[in-house]
Amino acid sequence: MPNICDVSLSGNFQSGLPYTIKTEPNTERMPYIATIDLKFSRKFKIYNMTPEIYLKIINLADRKNIYAVYANSGKPDLPLGIPRTPSNLNIYDVPNNYGPGRQIYIGLSLGI
Repeated sequence: MPNICDVSLSGNFQSGLPYTIKTEPNTERMPYIATIDLKFSRKFKIYNMTPEIYLKIINLADRKNIYAVYANSGKPDLPLGIPRTPSNLNIYDVPNNYGPGRQIYIGLSLGI
């Protein structure tokens, strides 16, 4: 079996989720969500085994996708009517409002 290299690139795009502002349900939409993922792997033969070394990068562009917003402001980091200060960003800018940033995985798998 010759050495096998594999490169794959995949993407995901979805429209922003609706949210309610004031009393009318689903009147606004959050920004779209997009990610590009990359995987590079190489298999080779050693004796009776077929190890694979891989590099996988999720959210290659490190896009800051918004998953949740404050309904009264439509922003992920600050409710409406609250002034932006360094002290209150620690309170209102919660990580759960955003999708994960870039993630890099390096691994080895063994096949027999």
